[in-house]
Amino acid sequence: MPIDLADTAVFQNTPEWNGNLSLSYAQPLSAGWGSLLATLTGSYRDSYHMFEFENPLLDQTEDYTLVDASIAWTSANDKLTFQLTGRNLTDEEYKIGGYQFLGALFGNIVNSFYGPPRTVSLSASYRFD
Repeated sequence: MPIDLADTAVFQNTPEWNGNLSLSYAQPLSAGWGSLLATLTGSYRDSYHMFEFENPLLDQTEDYTLVDASIAWTSANDKLTFQLTGRNLTDEEYKIGGYQFLGALFGNIVNSFYGPPRTVSLSASYRFD
């Protein structure tokens, strides 16, 4: 006999609102000094449920916004690039996954995984042709 779970189950990993906006600005430099590219990105995600049944210990119960930015310099011959990148600049804490283990062997274990904290990186690349 079928059991109707429509009133208790939810769609997993589906926030009501989700979006992002990215702005880029490119500027050639004078006298053959190459070019600069600056990018600012913001992404928003509403609260959501990890699994089909609500669990406040696992679910991302608050909305969050991530802000990323980068600036890159590229040489005039397009071979050498240096880039400074910052991710999650507001250092938001947000869940990206988790599990709940129920059982006599281990007891009741809840494990959540969080997104990366604020990170800043510097990279260099050279293109061989």
